[in-house]
Amino acid sequence: MTNVDPDELIKKIPENFREDIIQITQNIRKEGGECYLIGGSVRDLLLSKIPDEFDLTTSLLPDKILTLFKRTVPTGIKHGTVTVLIQDRSYEITTFRKDVDYIDGRRPEAVEFGVSLSEDLKRRDFTMNALALDLEAKRLIDEHSGLEDIQNKIIRTIGDPIERFTEDGLRPIRAIRFVSSLGFTLESETAKAIIQCRNITAKISKERVHDELNKTLKSKNPAPSLKLFKEFRILELFTNLKLYPTENTNVEKKSGKFL
Repeated sequence: MTNVDPDELIKKIPENFREDIIQITQNIRKEGGECYLIGGSVRDLLLSKIPDEFDLTTSLLPDKILTLFKRTVPTGIKHGTVTVLIQDRSYEITTFRKDVDYIDGRRPEAVEFGVSLSEDLKRRDFTMNALALDLEAKRLIDEHSGLEDIQNKIIRTIGDPIERFTEDGLRPIRAIRFVSSLGFTLESETAKAIIQCRNITAKISKERVHDELNKTLKSKNPAPSLKLFKEFRILELFTNLKLYPTENTNVEKKSGKFL
């Protein structure tokens, strides 16, 4: 496994965003809190991609974030998420949390704040999305071997894949989509769990499925994911499913022989 220099990783962030995130981190630290760049943002930087968005996680409670910054939006405050606006840039900041009482295969009925970063990382979907980057201390935190999986181009759930997919039935669809968008492959137990959890995936709204399929079709090489959607019999769970036309995407050409 190749070691990664956090400082070099941080330098890949465009300057305006980097300065914003460091300032946000410093403001939170002054209040005695922790703050990290998290999830797909860190994954994309490791893949030498500029993230579409920069998400942060913090130990401070949402109400504190609302008062700490001048321009904020309580985007998903029930689940701990506040959006901080700086000029024309936005950052979703979510409080460390533990998800509890998944009962519908869609979202947690309740969340528990006041947990550690380690506990927060455990609730995430895939190892590649469970890395945290401290821009001020220049430290990369990897408690689930996400870096190794990224370097080996492997999609693997954190812990038991059946448990992760039972919590949120969209996760199997996201896993399949990442095959094309990232050029990764599914770890064997993760792939098996996708088939075993089809009844959970069937509970997901068509709108959420549409979004994931269109992201797949926008990728440079959608064929691998489309083959898996067919192989795992995912789309037949959703009757009368139609894909939304998307800009610069020839839906029929890209999906015709698979769907």
